[in-house]
Amino acid sequence: MLPRSFIFPRPRSNETPEDYSKRLIISLEEMYESITREFGTYFEEAFTWNPGSLADGAGETSTDIPAPGAALGDYVAVSSSLDLQGIICTAYVHAEDVVHIRLQNETGGTIDLASSTFRVKVVKRE
Repeated sequence: MLPRSFIFPRPRSNETPEDYSKRLIISLEEMYESITREFGTYFEEAFTWNPGSLADGAGETSTDIPAPGAALGDYVAVSSSLDLQGIICTAYVHAEDVVHIRLQNETGGTIDLASSTFRVKVVKRE
């Protein structure tokens, strides 16, 4: 989503393509800075994982997922390419530059998820 104040620059009638390119890059950098101020900086990574079968009450934590720039206290969102069938899925910064995903089965039955692509997004705290 673009900040409401951003206006995409149009070429001027007497402007060379090189000059327009320079002006466009400056505008895009300003837009990026504005988005960063509004939403915070973030890092996103995909991680393929095939967790083991989880009995009711059991959980499993992923191995280290590299997340350059992640720090304790940052926000982490996680998604999966599969239906998690009621399994609770959370993600957190485990250590500097490292994220973990935690699956916890509280469904009342055993669930064996297939291999899935998980995506984590780290948003820097202010």
